[in-house]
Amino acid sequence: MFFSFLLTVALLVSIITLTHTNQRIIEKQNLFIYSDIDYQLENVSADQLKKIKQVSGIKHLGVTSYVGYIETKENQWGSVIAATDEAILSVSALLDGRMPRKSDEIVAEKWALLNLGINPVVGQLFTLPVADAAETGNKSPRTYRLVGIINDLALNKRSGAIDLYTALAPESSRSSVLTVFLAFSENTNKEKKIAAVAQAANIPRSQIRKNVWQDEFHQPLQSDMQIGLLLTFVCASVIYGIYRMMLMSRKNQFGILRAIGLTKRQIQKIILYELGLLAAVSYPLGIGLGILLSYLVTHMSKDQQIKIYFWGKADAFQLIVPILPLILCLVLLLGATIMIGVIGAKKVNQQSVIGTIFSNAGLEQSARRVALINAKQRFLSVYQQLGIKYFFQDIKTTCYMLLSLTIGISLFVALSYQAILSNEEQEIKKATDFYTSDFIMTATDDQNSYVGITKQTFQAVVNEKSVVEVDAQTALPIQVVDDGVARNSRYLAERNQHVVTHYGFQLSGNNGQEDVFMTKLKGYNDSALSKLSDYLISGKIPDDGLKRNEVILAMPTTSTYGRSKGMVGFFKTGEPIMAYQAGDKIRTRYAVGQELSDAGIEQLIAGNSTTLEEKEWVVSAVVFYPYMPQVSLLEKSYPLLITSEDNFRQIVPQAVYESLAIHAADKLTPTAQEKTEQRLIELAVANQHVTARSLIDEIAQLESIYRKEMVYVIGIACVVFLLVITNVINNLKYRIEMRTQELFLLKAIGITTNRLIVTIVFENLIVAGMSLVLSALLAIPITRYQYVQSQIYLLGKKYDYPLTSLFAVAFCTLFLSVVISWFVSRNLRRQTIIEGLQDIA
Repeated sequence: MFFSFLLTVALLVSIITLTHTNQRIIEKQNLFIYSDIDYQLENVSADQLKKIKQVSGIKHLGVTSYVGYIETKENQWGSVIAATDEAILSVSALLDGRMPRKSDEIVAEKWALLNLGINPVVGQLFTLPVADAAETGNKSPRTYRLVGIINDLALNKRSGAIDLYTALAPESSRSSVLTVFLAFSENTNKEKKIAAVAQAANIPRSQIRKNVWQDEFHQPLQSDMQIGLLLTFVCASVIYGIYRMMLMSRKNQFGILRAIGLTKRQIQKIILYELGLLAAVSYPLGIGLGILLSYLVTHMSKDQQIKIYFWGKADAFQLIVPILPLILCLVLLLGATIMIGVIGAKKVNQQSVIGTIFSNAGLEQSARRVALINAKQRFLSVYQQLGIKYFFQDIKTTCYMLLSLTIGISLFVALSYQAILSNEEQEIKKATDFYTSDFIMTATDDQNSYVGITKQTFQAVVNEKSVVEVDAQTALPIQVVDDGVARNSRYLAERNQHVVTHYGFQLSGNNGQEDVFMTKLKGYNDSALSKLSDYLISGKIPDDGLKRNEVILAMPTTSTYGRSKGMVGFFKTGEPIMAYQAGDKIRTRYAVGQELSDAGIEQLIAGNSTTLEEKEWVVSAVVFYPYMPQVSLLEKSYPLLITSEDNFRQIVPQAVYESLAIHAADKLTPTAQEKTEQRLIELAVANQHVTARSLIDEIAQLESIYRKEMVYVIGIACVVFLLVITNVINNLKYRIEMRTQELFLLKAIGITTNRLIVTIVFENLIVAGMSLVLSALLAIPITRYQYVQSQIYLLGKKYDYPLTSLFAVAFCTLFLSVVISWFVSRNLRRQTIIEGLQDIA
């Protein structure tokens, strides 16, 4: 009894702790890709910064100030940013050297330095032409010393942003416009804290940007409590089953105590005192054992080769013990234990003293039950009839076993389905965040079709031994005649404002004749074009290629229901931001043979048929994701028009490539990976206006976090397995013990031990079979809820009932039913008939 209490508490603590830790691991996948901050404050003054620092509860505070942009003699672009250490290290760490202390000292990522033609050796001096932050165009040479190398940042590598970080000098922070990054302490209501910051520093909400990848304060607690309440119910049912079995086996002893003068009230106190004593001893030990089990699972998830950094340190992905949810669940379990004691005492006291002492059925009753078996039954043998009789004999225990098994099997199926969803989400992350490629090469000029990756560079990349496939795109800024189709006006207005902030012009307007908007025409090579079929919303992508006047429209959609309602993203299920459909005709205009500066883009918006060339396209298909990288804000607003590279070159014959998604051979060794990346960077620098980088390490880091998540899911499943098996064994033992005399009586009249064991197995297979049917039905709403909560439907992933998981758990359940039945029936083999019947009087 003590061991069962101890194990039940340990399993409750372990599951809640592992589930909570697993949720934090899932969250870190997105934080690793983006940032571990909570809020970003823009256009902050030095005086406001002082007031922000006085607000309590801030764990990390980083500050940056834009110094200027770099354009090397090789036409490679980058930025110099003055920053504090915490601004630099939110998802990074110093790998070599030290952090900058002066304004002429630099730390940077290795790939960024290589793309600027700088040898990444700590201590060296280099000079770069830097334009001031005012962007007056005046460049002056500045000499910096490289004092440190930080690890590559996933966000920068995805976007191709080359940033060099220098120290934020006190005098700079007083005179510059600052950007502040805040991360609040754990278990803090972040909404209240940012409101306090905004009030203290008088910062308007328009200057505050929230990190959407961080969980709200109440979300982890709410999730923990939902899981905790379910587990508390399961654990309480386990304790009830175990204690009920113990009480029934000692019922006659309580009858004797009542016979010698103890009152019902005193019997109740004895039972409650016993339970209290068990709880007092088993709870502390169970909590310790549960945390120990959790640490064991955490240790198994360690990956010594892959390191992920947050705030300057490698994240150890340590176990996180949710104190408040655990205390609440344990208090609820203690209350349930007291109720179990009260119910148990009531059952013991409800009979008369004589009835309590002689509660077991005698020979006459057993014989009468045996007589109910029909030996001439055509379809069922005597032993199968016995099994059915025992199934209904103690219907309360049978129902309890059905409930326990059903909950256990349903939890197994739910955990299995969660693993399936996690795998789907992992593949989606790799596709959308890292373009399903190993290396990437992008042009730094996003407005000029003649500045980018040349055909010679493209061919050199294709010829690399480690490269197996290259997806390529060309691009041309175009004007689209706005026919007034329905649209998500709010989203487009927001995107337009972003473009105004960063570029100084709008993407929509009127050219004096009609409303127009600016987007890009893309030319995909055959390899890239074939990938678009995975993101199809409507229409068809012809197998024999697009005709000369055909395009594919790529645009995000607006979610129309669920938690994400109103959000815009790369969702297959949703309303496109502009209601274009396959078959629609789109009129476009473009300028050919000239470079487009910022002023040129504004001229493109204002231009008409007299100043620009015109072409009408037919929409062949609509996709929700363009597959190839979107290199700038100019491509993240209005729908992109995508045609084949051959069709594109009919318009711009000498166009260069805007980006390449490069796929390497499988199982590329670290040495080969490094050599390939260096070679691609050399090609990028020689090409000019191009950056190249490897995404292999970042994908490996993402996979590492995913593996940790799977270890925790498996660990939780194993703990649930122990919980269910413990409960089933105890209940089967109780059922056998309650009919021990009858079973030995059957042996006495000639039924063999093996036949009796077959009867018990048949009975328990009925229980297991019914539990599987109930679990299969219960799993439908559970897995559908998981499906909806994951929002994976937005990406076109259909709900599939986890039949494979159900069949696997069904086989295990039936097999274990046989094994456990054989195990709990061992006394039928060990004891003689006389020993088994010696208590019958």
